[in-house]
Amino acid sequence: MLQIFILFLTAFVLPNNVNAREYNGDNYSDTLFEYGMKRSIKVTKNYDAFEDKFSCSITHPRGINLSAENLYAIEIGGAKKGSKKYKLDKGPIQVIPYNGEEIPYWEWTKYQELHIRYQSGSSLFDRKHDLALLSKAVLVHRKCLLDYVDGDPIAKNIQQNQNNTSDNTTSKDEEFLKRPEISSNLPDILSAAQTASVKTTLLCREKLDGAFSDDVKKKFLNSLGISLNELSDPLVTLLAVKFQEFISDDCRSIDKEQIGKIVLEISNSYNLSFNQEKKKEIKMTLEEFYTAAGIFAFNQCSLEKGFFKSKKEYTDAIGIEFNDAGIPLRYGLNPNLILASQEIKSLINDQCEEIIAPDKKVVEIIMKYFKDH
Repeated sequence: MLQIFILFLTAFVLPNNVNAREYNGDNYSDTLFEYGMKRSIKVTKNYDAFEDKFSCSITHPRGINLSAENLYAIEIGGAKKGSKKYKLDKGPIQVIPYNGEEIPYWEWTKYQELHIRYQSGSSLFDRKHDLALLSKAVLVHRKCLLDYVDGDPIAKNIQQNQNNTSDNTTSKDEEFLKRPEISSNLPDILSAAQTASVKTTLLCREKLDGAFSDDVKKKFLNSLGISLNELSDPLVTLLAVKFQEFISDDCRSIDKEQIGKIVLEISNSYNLSFNQEKKKEIKMTLEEFYTAAGIFAFNQCSLEKGFFKSKKEYTDAIGIEFNDAGIPLRYGLNPNLILASQEIKSLINDQCEEIIAPDKKVVEIIMKYFKDH
C-alpha cells in the first residue's frame, strides 16, 4: 500500500517547472515557481556562497509591483499623462490617482483577475493579470522565506497585530484578523497539504479495501514520518475533506490544479497559525541519497518510455526498490532528491538500462543537490 503514495505526495514536492539548478561560480539559484515569458511570475531560492546564506526572490508581471517588504500588496503606478483605471474581476471600475494605487494582499487574493486600463487621448491599452497564479507564487515565496530566511512576513505581521494593544491596525488588517481562526500544529500550509493528501488517500483506500487495522495504519504513517495526531490536525482535516472530491477512483492520482486552488482558498479564507517548532528536516546519508535518486531516475525513465503497463506497476517498482535498499519511503518527499533524479534521468539511455554519461557527471549532480538537502 505504501508505494501508492509516491506519485500522490510528490505532487506537493515538485515545483511547477522542474528546472536544473543555475550556477554562477559557487552561487546558485533554484526556480521554485515560474509562469509566463515576457510577463513572467517567478520565484527563486538563491544561495550566496560568500555570505553562506539564502535569499528568496519573486518577480511580478509587467505593469504592477509587489514585494514581501510591503506584505505583497499590489502597487499600480499612476499615469504621468492620460488616465489609468482598474477593476477586480467584474467589480466596480476604480480611477488610479496620479500617485498610484495600492491593493492590500488580503483584498486582492479574494479575486481571480486584475484588469488595468491606460488611456491617452483616443488610445486605449488594456492589461489583465491572473491573480490566482500570482497568489500561488506568493505562497511559494512565503514558504521559501519560512524555510530558508527569517520567516513568513504575513504570519509575522498577523502575530504583531494580535500582540499590538494600540489602535494602529487598519480596517483591512482588522477584517483579515476577524476571519475564522484555525490553529495548526504543523509548520506551514504546504506541510498540512501533504499530510492531508495522505489522509485523503488513506480514506479512499479504506473505501476500496475495507478499514485497516491500527497496526497497519501506524506502520504506514511511521514510514512517512507522520503521527496520528498530525492526521487529526484541524487544518489537515479541513483540507482532506475538500481534497476527496478530486482523487481518482483507484486512489492513485489527484487533480493537482484543483488541489492547488483549494490550498489557496483555505489560505486566503482563514486566519491560520502554525507551530514552526514542528518543522521537519528529512536528512539522509550520501549513499541513501545516491541510491534513492537512481531509483527515481530509472523508474521515471521507464514510465515515460511506456515500459510500465500502468502507474500501479511504476509505484510498486519504486516501493519494492526502496524497501530492498532499506530506504524509508518518506525520503521520497525530499525536493532536492527529486530534482537530482530529474537531472540523472536525462543521462539514461533510451532503453532505461544504463547511464550514458561519465561517472564524474553523475557524482557532480548528486553532490550539488546533496550538500543542502
